[in-house]
Amino acid sequence: MRKKIILIIMILLLITITVFFIGLSSNPTNHQGYTNITVEQAYNLLTNASNGIQIPIDVRTDSEWTIAHIDTPAPENPQHWPNLQQGVNLTEFMELYKGKEIILYCRAGVRSKTAANMLVEHHFNGTIYNMIGGIDAWILAGYPTKAS
Repeated sequence: MRKKIILIIMILLLITITVFFIGLSSNPTNHQGYTNITVEQAYNLLTNASNGIQIPIDVRTDSEWTIAHIDTPAPENPQHWPNLQQGVNLTEFMELYKGKEIILYCRAGVRSKTAANMLVEHHFNGTIYNMIGGIDAWILAGYPTKAS
């Protein structure tokens, strides 16, 4: 009886480990209709015109935006869409940025991820990047910001 219990435990452990490693091997970068990017990748996209134009979209509150937001070179100015992750002004947003490449960011990456998922669910016609770590990681990396 004891050998059967040990065998069952070993089989369950093996199954658990297998499922865990299968989950780790999946590509988390672009698995939900948007692409997670680091602040380094975002900075490179925003400062290198040869790869097209990407528009940074800040989904934080007005007060957070006023303190600091991403400072980018021309041609595109940073955009502020507070409460986008809650669906506020979604139709207007979808039309304005149709066919564009956007980089969503917030303070730490949670609200921008929510906004990215919402845009995917509503079939946004464009390229969506979600900046992991948000403006906190951007500032920590020493990239430029400005206040409004």
